[in-house]
Amino acid sequence: MATLGTKSLNLQTVSIPSFPYGVDWSNPPEALPQGALVEAENAEYSYSNGALKTVDGIEIKYTGSDTIQTGFYDTVHSVHLFNIGTTLYKTDFSTTSSIGTLNGSSRPHYVIFNNQVIIASGGIIQAFGVTDGRDATVLQNVCDADDTSITGPTADALGVKDGRLFVYSHSSDLIKFSAYGDETSWVEQSTVATGPYWVYIGKNDGYINQVSMASKDLIIYKDSGVVYRLTGWIAATSADAPTINEVTRTGHCYTNCATSIATKGYFFGIDGFLSVVTTQEYGDMKPTEEGININAAIIPNIDSNAKMFHVASRKQIWIATQNDKRVYMYHYSPRYPDGRGAFTTRTLKYQISDVWENGDKVYVAYGDYIGQLSSTIDTDAGKQIKMSVKGPINYPNNSNFLVKRRRMTAKGSVAGTGTLLIGDTSIAFTISDASPLVFGNTTLVYGNTDLVYSNSQTVISEKGGGLSESIQLSIVTNSGSMEIRQISYNYEDQ
Repeated sequence: MATLGTKSLNLQTVSIPSFPYGVDWSNPPEALPQGALVEAENAEYSYSNGALKTVDGIEIKYTGSDTIQTGFYDTVHSVHLFNIGTTLYKTDFSTTSSIGTLNGSSRPHYVIFNNQVIIASGGIIQAFGVTDGRDATVLQNVCDADDTSITGPTADALGVKDGRLFVYSHSSDLIKFSAYGDETSWVEQSTVATGPYWVYIGKNDGYINQVSMASKDLIIYKDSGVVYRLTGWIAATSADAPTINEVTRTGHCYTNCATSIATKGYFFGIDGFLSVVTTQEYGDMKPTEEGININAAIIPNIDSNAKMFHVASRKQIWIATQNDKRVYMYHYSPRYPDGRGAFTTRTLKYQISDVWENGDKVYVAYGDYIGQLSSTIDTDAGKQIKMSVKGPINYPNNSNFLVKRRRMTAKGSVAGTGTLLIGDTSIAFTISDASPLVFGNTTLVYGNTDLVYSNSQTVISEKGGGLSESIQLSIVTNSGSMEIRQISYNYEDQ
């Protein structure tokens, strides 16, 4: 009777459900756990089911005359605003027109307040869609409602808290809050609780780089690395004034490199990608190294041109370090036991300058173009997107691995081709695109040429693989788009 050889008893199986831990450059490839990646280029986690997938393509929606610096979706007037230099434009991608000249030359910041878009760009703050009887179709200085000769404050950036507009400049340590519900009133009135309120944040220890809101608090980042937390309702009387506490002195954050999600404030600077949590008591708060997996690798590539963007509809934070067209994508839904998310990367055709959203639609300003992310294409402004995913390197205890079988299950959304490599032997595969939905089909059954059994599953299951001195799993797509659902392989240590 035939018996199993002893080597068959050493058969090992590696099974990885869609690489949950993302890129980890803090350890050598041979020390990574299964599920971590050496490379995840042009890959991201699906915001619907968490699977690792090819990044969405980008369809060009508008071509400008020069570099488009920022963009913003105006939900009040249902148009996109963007600037080229100091000229501000509006567009619905059918018709585009200039709406005026910005008062300053710094990067514009936008908020919606009182059914207007308020804009700070380094000069007197401006509004589009003013409600005081002046021309609402062009930019107007924010002025006193009763006397238009009294203009609003000069500011580099702005935000909204407790029904008040607030503004600040990068050459100051002062935050100015407007009167409650009134962007036209800025003169302090210390006896009226709803009046304007000015507050110095850590006077004489640096200027304000960035302000973000976490939960109900403001997190204020100064250029010296000191971070403050402003807590409490904004009221202009001393009895009701908000509380200001120092959070840390090691919170170095570049301008345009902070955002907040729920109770956590994320920031990016010379020390990499970090966070603070506002629910902790004063004295316990300290920066957490959210980017521990990649910080050491990207810190040499950081300068003051770095930018950070929150893509809320996809639960992502995008980080652009220098002019290398690469974006580090942080997926902030927890994937590690300590609550950290995971990183992937993508390289765009043009250098990115801004990202904004309209519901679940995501737009990018890059180069002279505005693009929209699309799951139905596999190109970036016509350039083919190729996904490359590489896992850890596994070395045998003895001399070689004998790979017995390789398996991959994926779901396609755009048809294409790719290669799976496990050990020294590669397998070419075809990506099938999504099949038509039966319940959405309007063609009568007797005239229907769509095959009901067609589907978008890509399944590989092949015996063999041969001897290999090491195993590093690699998936590369030449074209198409897919979600990786499961990878597994069997091997024996020879």
